[in-house]
Amino acid sequence: MKLTNIVNFVGIPLRNLALAVPLGAAVFLGLAPTAQAVPPVTNGLVVWLSADSINPADTNQVRIVGADTFVKLWNDGSGGGRHATQTTDANQPKYIASGVGGKPVLRFTEASASKMFLGDLSGAFPSAASFFAVSTINTDGRYNLFDNSNSDSRWVANTWNESKPGVFRNGRADSGFPYANWPQSGSHVFAMESSSSVYRFVKNGEQIGTAAAAYHNGNGRNWTIGCRPDGDQTLNGDIPELILYNRVLTATEADMVGAYLTNKYALTTAYPALPAPEVPTGVAAAPIFSGAIQLTWPSALGATSYNVSATNTSTSVEQVITGVSSPYNVSGLTNGTTYSFKVSSTNSTATSAYSSPPVAATPTVGTACDILTFVFPGLPAAVISGTNLFIEHRRPDFHLQAQGCLGRSRQPHLPMVH
Repeated sequence: MKLTNIVNFVGIPLRNLALAVPLGAAVFLGLAPTAQAVPPVTNGLVVWLSADSINPADTNQVRIVGADTFVKLWNDGSGGGRHATQTTDANQPKYIASGVGGKPVLRFTEASASKMFLGDLSGAFPSAASFFAVSTINTDGRYNLFDNSNSDSRWVANTWNESKPGVFRNGRADSGFPYANWPQSGSHVFAMESSSSVYRFVKNGEQIGTAAAAYHNGNGRNWTIGCRPDGDQTLNGDIPELILYNRVLTATEADMVGAYLTNKYALTTAYPALPAPEVPTGVAAAPIFSGAIQLTWPSALGATSYNVSATNTSTSVEQVITGVSSPYNVSGLTNGTTYSFKVSSTNSTATSAYSSPPVAATPTVGTACDILTFVFPGLPAAVISGTNLFIEHRRPDFHLQAQGCLGRSRQPHLPMVH
């Protein structure tokens, strides 16, 4: 008897989807996702918002009006679930598919009072914070890219020819930040550090200014992107990426994050090139589905993506998969055969040696349906058949539903592969 599984893909562009069946089955269908680079420093990472993670066809994330797309949910890629939201239609930033460096951006405008909210994240920032963002300033002399201050915080204000920032600070800094050091146009990498010993802002790897330390964790404020919490100082410009850490990074780490953003968005800055990434350690391998092994490993300092080597120990045939991140599922393997795995890290400068020693695992037979029917909105259904079919869920914003397997409706267990 043939069993059928029907999977409906709701609002998922094909570029984001990867489907796989084991090698040797009747059909192999692969639609590889666009690789998304990750920050080279993950220790202390609390919020990571990147516009290239937004699915412009997913109405849970965006609001579509004619030819325009507005963002209401910006998913946090850190794994902490600290998403940015905007439920008021009129204040939602616009999604632009190709902005700085040809990458997607969120466009904020003063006329629309565009902004997004993170809520109160003070509990995750007990004693220090670092902020990084890329922004294109659209002839704007009065803006805050991000703020959580309860003071009259002004990153830059041409009305008074002044800069008095207060983000992550107990009261705004009334001096130390020359107005002329802030850009009013162009694309830049911005950074901020705040703790009990430092308070400073950096643009393109060069210091804008510094003031006496007076750390505050932003308690009681609705943390705001593209503006300040009281609704003034709205940005006219684009933000493609924003990163928050709950500590002050070392100088080397800060340079790494700055270089990562510089390279990703094709900017010119004073940040040095990324150093070679560290070799991954702690690689683990375990069977997850029939014909598949899941690999996991901790982040390696300086890495923006990883390569996986999988070798059949019986035939010595090696397969190398590039541009992945942890966890990663290696599929199309032969059940009962042992494979060895190793991982290397990479960035725009270099690729590390492989992890050593290799780890071994053996995939086992699992239970699956014989027929999978894939339904995409606006497209005819696609049917594939074989044995031990499964699907890999590669992006956190997918909405997948399955029904019909053994006559039951069910939500399939799908691994998260970022």
